[in-house]
Amino acid sequence: MQKVWLIGLLLLLGLGAVAGSRSAPLGSSTPPPISSGATLLAVGDISTCDSLGAFITAGIVQAQLLEQPSAKLALLGDIAYERGTDEEFKCFDTAWGKFKSISYPVPGNHEYFSDNAAGYYKYFGTRAGDPKRGYYTYTLGNWRMYALNSNCQAIGGCDTSSPQAKWLQKTLLENPRACTLAYWHHPRFSSGHHGNNDFMQDIWAILAKSGTELVLAGHDHMYERFKPLDKAGKPNPKGIRSFVIGTGGRSFYEFKNLNPNSAAKQNTELGIVKFQLEPNGYSWAFISAKKNGFTDTGRANCQ
Repeated sequence: MQKVWLIGLLLLLGLGAVAGSRSAPLGSSTPPPISSGATLLAVGDISTCDSLGAFITAGIVQAQLLEQPSAKLALLGDIAYERGTDEEFKCFDTAWGKFKSISYPVPGNHEYFSDNAAGYYKYFGTRAGDPKRGYYTYTLGNWRMYALNSNCQAIGGCDTSSPQAKWLQKTLLENPRACTLAYWHHPRFSSGHHGNNDFMQDIWAILAKSGTELVLAGHDHMYERFKPLDKAGKPNPKGIRSFVIGTGGRSFYEFKNLNPNSAAKQNTELGIVKFQLEPNGYSWAFISAKKNGFTDTGRANCQ
């Protein structure tokens, strides 16, 4: 295992050297930087102690930070496999520790394989919010960001009467924004192995009612983008555009039941998604670990 991680360190350093000599980010082309906005890099399902995948995606993040040094990082859960132990977070830290100060994580189900996700909350400290809740909010540029916890049984549920849902409704009212983004681990909609997660419906409906633009998740080990959907999951140009970004390094899942509202998908290339959050709009780009690999880009206005 030590040999694997040594190779990974060398690979990460190599990716950094390559990134410094390129005029474009590693992988696919992306929209030009937007100086008036903010940059968010997002990915989940990342690290194991016997895999190089985490080093590969860490190299992509490093390359992006050379172009956008002020970028922030949304970690979409299942960050350190298999149980989120202290030892497994040490493995994660070897590849991703240099990004800790810019990370805004949410816990995955694998973090909760350890009692109360103790390793996760110990590693991230105050960056992960209150260990009894695991959800929090912050501002990024002109955007309001909601980092939520989809491990519902651990925090008193995710239905409309749950503490998290009540907090979310209250905080949305207290912090009105033209542009809003939320993320958690278990996707409301997915064509992957795990599929749709109905237990996140009430949270989804609260966000849809408030006019949220973007929802991000992981859990299924693939990439998928959906058409904008309303609170009932039906296509609506004023609905939420959601992404599943489980391409952080762990493995890949087969597509199981294709959702008719799926707009783009792939399950063969590691990568992250870069969001340029403008004052009144946003753009996205999947950044593949493979040169000239899969691309998915677009731009839209806030509601």
